[in-house]
Amino acid sequence: MEDISQPLAAQGPGELLRKARQGYNWTVEDVAANLNLTVAAVQALESGDHAGLPGPTFVRGYLRAYARLMEISEDEVLGTANDTGPGQIGSVVPVMSGEALREKMSKKGLWISRRQSRNWRRPLLLTVLVLAAILATWWFSGLRPSAVNNILDSGNQGTSSTITIPLNTND
Repeated sequence: MEDISQPLAAQGPGELLRKARQGYNWTVEDVAANLNLTVAAVQALESGDHAGLPGPTFVRGYLRAYARLMEISEDEVLGTANDTGPGQIGSVVPVMSGEALREKMSKKGLWISRRQSRNWRRPLLLTVLVLAAILATWWFSGLRPSAVNNILDSGNQGTSSTITIPLNTND
């Protein structure tokens, strides 16, 4: 494990981890079994070829787990990973401030203010109140379904329920 003391700038994260693995006399298969990764994934981490791996976030996680397994500081490994190239291994991307984002969104016409987003509440409330008033008027006026049926039945009592239609018979 004497090789680990070389300047970190000269070593990538894979090289650092490979030398640590060799210092423990572990094989790639041993590391893969401990990390629940494939042998190809461990070899890709050590070689720095991350094209076959799922994505930058996963690569950072794999490097962290590998560093913990080799008892190396995660920051040391991830620090060398970020030196290999900007944004290659899921480096942190700067985020716009809230004010800058609002300004950019308002220029594009995509920003909807809170006041505009609440404009639908007033018509909805008004509609619900009108429907409630209509329902209350109907309910308290006595025109319940049983009352309507009684009115219809009382109207039919005075008339005959049978109608006679003469038939033309041509004999």
